Amino acid sequence: MVRKSLWFYAVLLVALTLVAVAPVLAQGGPTVQVAEHPMYGKILVDADGMTLYIFTKDEPGVSNCYDECAQNWPPLLIGEGEMPTAGPGVPGTLGVITRKDGTRQVTYNDMPLYRFAKDTKPGDANGQGVRDVWFVVHPDAPKVEVSDQAVKNGTVTVARVVAFEPGWIVIHADKDGKPGPILGMTQVQSGENLNVVVSIDTTKATPRLHAMLHVDRGTMGTFEFPGGADVPVKVGGKVVNVPFNTAAVLPTTGGAFPVTYVLILLGGLALALGVGLRRLSVQA
Repeated sequence: MVRKSLWFYAVLLVALTLVAVAPVLAQGGPTVQVAEHPMYGKILVDADGMTLYIFTKDEPGVSNCYDECAQNWPPLLIGEGEMPTAGPGVPGTLGVITRKDGTRQVTYNDMPLYRFAKDTKPGDANGQGVRDVWFVVHPDAPKVEVSDQAVKNGTVTVARVVAFEPGWIVIHADKDGKPGPILGMTQVQSGENLNVVVSIDTTKATPRLHAMLHVDRGTMGTFEFPGGADVPVKVGGKVVNVPFNTAAVLPTTGGAFPVTYVLILLGGLALALGVGLRRLSVQA
């Protein structure tokens, strides 16, 4: 009798365990995870290791890929009532949008995610750069990293730019604590860009500058903003912009002489004057 009771509880325990883990097993791993690609470095992949892409004709939170497009580029979908999960090393925000057909598509930092029909196995990235509108996704995109620095030879350097798509890193002057007039810009590619050098107009530079990420969606290679398609990149409705300070702006074309150099010059004049007066007093 005791042995039968033990068997009963053992079977019940196994059944309860299977019920508890069934959703995890069915999910097959995180919805979005990071993989190391031999050509593109870190990229986002789905639960099966298949490469994920963004479509530059989409907008944040809006998919514009349907019908034949969706057949070639199947959207990354999730079931009703489910929420996407992120694997280790996925720093961005996963979300869900409802498509016109009622299905639910996963987004990454507001951009809808897709697979490519011609990718047949994990590691394939045949969709990269197709028609200049489809790109693999770096897990840090979009991001700008820049440090306080002196302006050197009329340039500033943005340490790291990670972009969903080809675009521009644009340096703005400061106006009342916000980005003001544009001082210069440099093209960046999709993915990670390191030590991006930007030539700026030092005559209009302010002690505080802004490094802002823009897209390149008009005529490729031509900066079209304002009044064009090369608008700032936004995540959660906020522009990807990082302010930084310049230690000194060296005027090469008549820019304002920095306060630091004025103080150094005045200090040197005061020292020279003191030495001169001391010599005069000794001679007297």
